[in-house]
Amino acid sequence: MTSSTKLHSMFNLPPRKVSLGKSILAALAGPRAPNPNAPPPRVYSPSCLPDAGLLRLCGEFHELQARSFAAPDDTNEWMVLLTRRSEVSTAIEGMTPSTAAGRIAKAGVALVLLEENADLGNVGERFAVIALRDLVGSVQA
Repeated sequence: MTSSTKLHSMFNLPPRKVSLGKSILAALAGPRAPNPNAPPPRVYSPSCLPDAGLLRLCGEFHELQARSFAAPDDTNEWMVLLTRRSEVSTAIEGMTPSTAAGRIAKAGVALVLLEENADLGNVGERFAVIALRDLVGSVQA
Protein backbone atom coordinates (compact mmCIF):
# COMPACT_ATOMS: atom_id res chain seq x y z
CA MET A 1 0.00 0.00 0.00
CA THR A 2 1.50 3.37 -1.04
CA SER A 3 1.66 6.35 1.31
CA SER A 4 -1.01 8.23 -0.65
CA THR A 5 -3.30 5.21 -0.49
CA LYS A 6 -2.69 5.03 3.27
CA LEU A 7 -3.53 8.73 3.65
CA HIS A 8 -6.55 8.32 1.43
CA SER A 9 -7.94 5.43 3.44
CA MET A 10 -6.91 6.91 6.83
CA PHE A 11 -8.66 10.26 6.28
CA ASN A 12 -11.17 9.17 3.66
CA LEU A 13 -9.88 11.79 1.20
CA PRO A 14 -10.12 11.84 -2.58
CA PRO A 15 -6.71 11.43 -4.28
CA ARG A 16 -6.26 15.13 -5.22
CA LYS A 17 -6.73 16.18 -1.59
CA VAL A 18 -4.11 13.63 -0.57
CA SER A 19 -1.49 15.43 -2.67
CA LEU A 20 -2.47 18.73 -1.02
CA GLY A 21 -2.22 17.03 2.38
CA LYS A 22 1.25 15.73 1.49
CA SER A 23 2.30 19.25 0.52
CA ILE A 24 1.08 20.63 3.82
CA LEU A 25 2.81 17.85 5.76
CA ALA A 26 6.04 18.48 3.86
CA ALA A 27 5.83 22.19 4.64
CA LEU A 28 5.28 21.46 8.31
CA ALA A 29 8.19 19.02 8.36
CA GLY A 30 10.63 21.86 7.73
CA PRO A 31 13.11 22.84 5.06
CA ARG A 32 14.62 20.35 2.69
CA ALA A 33 18.11 20.23 1.32
CA PRO A 34 18.54 22.82 -1.45
CA ASN A 35 17.96 21.65 -4.99
CA PRO A 36 21.19 22.20 -6.95
CA ASN A 37 19.17 22.48 -10.18
CA ALA A 38 16.83 25.17 -8.87
CA PRO A 39 17.31 28.69 -10.23
CA PRO A 40 18.79 31.20 -7.78
CA PRO A 41 16.26 33.20 -5.79
CA ARG A 42 15.36 36.60 -7.19
CA VAL A 43 16.88 39.41 -5.22
CA TYR A 44 15.51 42.88 -5.74
CA SER A 45 17.58 45.85 -4.79
CA PRO A 46 15.53 48.88 -3.75
CA SER A 47 17.55 50.89 -6.26
CA CYS A 48 16.22 48.85 -9.19
CA LEU A 49 12.54 49.26 -8.32
CA PRO A 50 10.38 51.79 -10.19
CA ASP A 51 10.59 55.30 -8.74
CA ALA A 52 13.37 54.30 -6.32
CA GLY A 53 15.26 57.53 -6.99
CA LEU A 54 12.14 59.64 -6.67
CA LEU A 55 11.13 57.97 -3.42
CA ARG A 56 14.64 58.43 -2.01
CA LEU A 57 14.63 62.13 -2.91
CA CYS A 58 11.15 62.65 -1.44
CA GLY A 59 12.33 61.05 1.80
CA GLU A 60 15.41 63.27 1.80
CA PHE A 61 13.22 66.34 1.20
CA HIS A 62 11.03 65.57 4.23
CA GLU A 63 14.10 64.85 6.37
CA LEU A 64 15.64 68.18 5.34
CA GLN A 65 12.31 69.88 6.06
CA ALA A 66 12.22 68.49 9.61
CA ARG A 67 15.88 69.34 10.25
CA SER A 68 15.42 72.90 8.97
CA PHE A 69 12.53 73.40 11.41
CA ALA A 70 14.73 72.14 14.25
CA ALA A 71 17.70 74.35 13.31
CA PRO A 72 17.86 77.91 14.64
CA ASP A 73 16.66 80.42 12.01
CA ASP A 74 19.18 82.46 10.05
CA THR A 75 22.14 80.29 10.98
CA ASN A 76 24.62 78.73 8.58
CA GLU A 77 23.18 75.25 9.29
CA TRP A 78 19.66 76.48 8.50
CA MET A 79 20.81 78.04 5.20
CA VAL A 80 22.67 74.87 4.17
CA LEU A 81 19.56 72.76 4.90
CA LEU A 82 17.26 75.10 2.94
CA THR A 83 19.68 75.23 0.01
CA ARG A 84 19.89 71.45 -0.17
CA ARG A 85 16.10 71.17 0.22
CA SER A 86 15.70 73.53 -2.74
CA GLU A 87 18.09 71.44 -4.84
CA VAL A 88 16.20 68.26 -3.94
CA SER A 89 12.79 69.79 -4.71
CA THR A 90 14.09 70.97 -8.11
CA ALA A 91 15.31 67.44 -8.87
CA ILE A 92 11.94 65.99 -7.80
CA GLU A 93 10.11 68.49 -10.00
CA GLY A 94 11.90 67.13 -13.05
CA MET A 95 11.05 63.48 -12.33
CA THR A 96 7.94 61.73 -13.65
CA PRO A 97 6.58 59.07 -11.29
CA SER A 98 5.60 55.71 -12.77
CA THR A 99 3.94 54.17 -9.70
CA ALA A 100 1.21 55.18 -7.27
CA ALA A 101 3.80 55.37 -4.49
CA GLY A 102 5.89 57.76 -6.58
CA ARG A 103 2.89 59.96 -7.37
CA ILE A 104 1.86 60.11 -3.70
CA ALA A 105 5.42 60.90 -2.58
CA LYS A 106 5.74 63.69 -5.14
CA ALA A 107 2.34 65.05 -4.11
CA GLY A 108 3.55 65.11 -0.49
CA VAL A 109 6.49 67.31 -1.48
CA ALA A 110 4.20 69.54 -3.56
CA LEU A 111 1.89 69.90 -0.58
CA VAL A 112 4.70 71.09 1.71
CA LEU A 113 5.89 73.62 -0.86
CA LEU A 114 2.38 74.82 -1.63
CA GLU A 115 1.46 75.22 2.04
CA GLU A 116 4.57 77.34 2.54
CA ASN A 117 3.93 79.59 -0.43
CA ALA A 118 0.21 79.52 -1.18
CA ASP A 119 -2.08 82.45 -0.82
CA LEU A 120 -4.96 80.60 0.85
CA GLY A 121 -7.22 83.53 -0.01
CA ASN A 122 -6.82 82.45 -3.63
CA VAL A 123 -9.52 79.89 -4.40
CA GLY A 124 -7.36 77.87 -6.79
CA GLU A 125 -4.39 77.63 -4.44
CA ARG A 126 -6.60 76.82 -1.46
CA PHE A 127 -8.33 74.08 -3.48
CA ALA A 128 -4.96 72.64 -4.59
CA VAL A 129 -3.82 72.44 -0.94
CA ILE A 130 -7.07 70.70 0.07
CA ALA A 131 -6.86 68.23 -2.84
CA LEU A 132 -3.24 67.37 -2.09
CA ARG A 133 -4.02 66.92 1.63
CA ASP A 134 -6.81 64.53 0.68
CA LEU A 135 -4.56 62.59 -1.68
CA VAL A 136 -1.58 62.35 0.63
CA GLY A 137 -3.68 61.86 3.78
CA SER A 138 -5.74 59.05 2.28
CA VAL A 139 -2.59 56.96 1.85
CA GLN A 140 -1.03 57.82 5.21
CA ALA A 141 -4.20 57.06 7.20
